[in-house]
Amino acid sequence: MSSIQESVKAAPFRGLPDPRFFYSNLDRLEVLAALRFGIEARKGLILFTGDAGTGKTSVLHELTRELNSKVTCLLISDPYIRFTDLLRLILRNLDVGAAPGDDAALIRHCKTTLRSRLETSRIVSLAFDDAHNLPDETIESLTKIFLGKGFDPDNNLLQIILAGRPELRKRFFGPPLRGLETQVEIECRLQALHVKEIGRYINHRLRAADLPVEIFDQDAIVRIALYSDGRPGLVDDLCDRALQVMNQSFLNKVTSEVVVSAAKDLGYREPNRVGAGAPAGSSNLAKTRGEAALYRSTTVVAHKFLDRNEDKDRKPLLGPAKRQSSSRIAVLLILVLTGLAAASLQSESAMNYVSKWGVRFGQGPDAQVPPQAKTEADAPARAASQDRASPPLGPATDLPPLQSEQPTTSDLAFAEPEKSAELSDSVPGKKPSAGTLLSSSRNVAMPDNQERQASSHRDSDQQRRDLAKQITKAIENRAILDVHVAVVDGVAYLDGRVATAQQRNAAERAARGVPEVREIRNRLAVE
Repeated sequence: MSSIQESVKAAPFRGLPDPRFFYSNLDRLEVLAALRFGIEARKGLILFTGDAGTGKTSVLHELTRELNSKVTCLLISDPYIRFTDLLRLILRNLDVGAAPGDDAALIRHCKTTLRSRLETSRIVSLAFDDAHNLPDETIESLTKIFLGKGFDPDNNLLQIILAGRPELRKRFFGPPLRGLETQVEIECRLQALHVKEIGRYINHRLRAADLPVEIFDQDAIVRIALYSDGRPGLVDDLCDRALQVMNQSFLNKVTSEVVVSAAKDLGYREPNRVGAGAPAGSSNLAKTRGEAALYRSTTVVAHKFLDRNEDKDRKPLLGPAKRQSSSRIAVLLILVLTGLAAASLQSESAMNYVSKWGVRFGQGPDAQVPPQAKTEADAPARAASQDRASPPLGPATDLPPLQSEQPTTSDLAFAEPEKSAELSDSVPGKKPSAGTLLSSSRNVAMPDNQERQASSHRDSDQQRRDLAKQITKAIENRAILDVHVAVVDGVAYLDGRVATAQQRNAAERAARGVPEVREIRNRLAVE
């Protein structure tokens, strides 16, 4: 048996919490920095999600090793632990005996212990693995007892990390946990490995076990990437089983055929293309939230892109009849919007202008009536009104006398349009110009337009401030402070100073992850 076949005994892919095997890429380093910042800054409740097999457990183990000596982090692997047993576990790890008595006395004793440790700048943190299985009662009790708000003396006595699958986040937006999402100060998501990182991940673990990287040939690595979809947990299981098959077959290398045999032993179905491989009978592992498309691996995105192109080729184009129908609907919609705009002006002159516009283009109710016939039909009414009025009108310069009553405020706005209409009626064959009616309607609608412009200006300022706050919070969640954010027309300007170029790039990526940001102007200086 060759030395390569002894690699099974080294167990580089058994998933043990060994710091030598921890693979750190940029995404994992950012998640670690966010978790460490949340604990040391006493943010309280931290939500850490990721699909099954993406490596949340290994990140939590690495976190416990990186925290300084003043932080005590307890990793809870049993999500079904009772709340009282959890309190006793905290006291036992703090070298404090549990006080005898009921549950209320135990809670008081635990809070007193945590408060005394905070007075000496010592922090206690609980990290729950598989927190998607944590009962709602336990989450409610932890947040209600150990997390406060504002100037509460018991504000964030305990730092809580809930690490689980994406469905954990959905529970915070439904009963009975609805309302607790406001207490989540930091939220981070662990992504799957890029398809190009699978080979680097496998080689890293082989080197950590002092094994040659030539054990897996390139075709085998490609096949593993197809089956695992970039999830380190699935890569570990498949590689470990492939090494066992290689040992049983007395081979010196893991080939593509060995990987296929190992996948069949584990119940993996044969992938047809990139991103199609997943363990058989475990469809929940491959599910991804529809609202979290930005966290999908590159292979899945490429797979969906190919499917959309294929569907696009199969869809027939719209025929002439459908295009004509769409044009008619568009014209009808424009007319309806025009009528609504006229009604919103709430002025008689504006309505008259819209009516005359419709008559001019042959769309009003009087479109078929000739102008001469309309003048003759209106003549008796004008004559009757002239008989009732006090002296008949003389030349165009002689205007009727003003009434003695003072016009009300509501009538002042329409005084000029009504006078123009009377003058035009008194002169046969002469109609008021469209410019006169348009200027009158504009004068009436001017205050409303100014009010709308001022309101929209206030709304846009508020939207810019809210967007700047969202970008600032996203950057602070990555443990990057002292970054000033300004938003102008959807363009985010980042100013300030950071320690490293990685933090500068991480701040830009965090800003790009915020919706409604069109462009980033990164003006951060590296010290």
